[in-house]
Amino acid sequence: MSYTFQDGDLSTAQIDGPKRWLRPFDDDFAQVVFEQDYQQFEDDFTPLPLDTPHDTIKDAYLVSESPLDALGGGVVKWTRTYARIPASRQRFESYSWTVPGIGTEAVYSSVSISSNSSAAGVTTLVTSSSSTAGVGDSVLVSYTFTDGVTGTQYGRDVLRTCLSGTSGTTINVDLISEPGGTITYNTLKKVEPGRDPYTEEVGSVLQLDYFLPGVSAGIDSPQDIPELAPLTIYDNTGRQTASFTATTTPTLATWRSKVAAGEYVCVVRSIPRRWLGNIYERATRYVKAI
Repeated sequence: MSYTFQDGDLSTAQIDGPKRWLRPFDDDFAQVVFEQDYQQFEDDFTPLPLDTPHDTIKDAYLVSESPLDALGGGVVKWTRTYARIPASRQRFESYSWTVPGIGTEAVYSSVSISSNSSAAGVTTLVTSSSSTAGVGDSVLVSYTFTDGVTGTQYGRDVLRTCLSGTSGTTINVDLISEPGGTITYNTLKKVEPGRDPYTEEVGSVLQLDYFLPGVSAGIDSPQDIPELAPLTIYDNTGRQTASFTATTTPTLATWRSKVAAGEYVCVVRSIPRRWLGNIYERATRYVKAI
């Protein structure tokens, strides 16, 4: 390739042509990365240090320089690539997540049953105070069955689903009945039916954040980029477990509050990786609590 005439002193790097803006992200067309061609006498050429700001676009930093291409007459041409620190962004994609289990241990208090009635396949139970049970919740009903022939008494516990209710003190459940004797209701307790951990394809948010050590506030080296920890459940002995209970950290109550609030939780530890030049990308994955 022959040397093309350039005005100016080629003892210093001279711009050769316009900037070429690139699109490093397929979902974001912001002007973040561009290439710029230069010419200079080869004997005067010195590579620029990474992170050197562009002459006119001061928030763009050098991330790479191409090999030199000889033009003849001792002149060389090459390309410098500059990048701004990208703004934080999000990608939405599916993710195979192991949903935490929920232990079946008792987490609610028993309340006394003060009255009851049964009709049309439904048993209505009135409690002395609120059980906090609502439609769809599971309740454990404790009663005493007295055999009509022998007079023998038996303690019974039955699990029912709350069909309807008002203020937590009156609930309706599927009929509770035992032939050949009488039932004396004792207590009622809202219970957690529990679930085993299971893996499911869910929607996730991939949060992408960018840092340039020495430029980004508080980041002097890659080691300063915070790594966000994923959700981890510990039992009361400090061992990692896969299910929430009343005594784990976090507790089942804490998890339920996140579910009710539609909160997203981190499920994969964020690890910074070099993106371009000395700019690092940190990816953190979040899913909705369920």
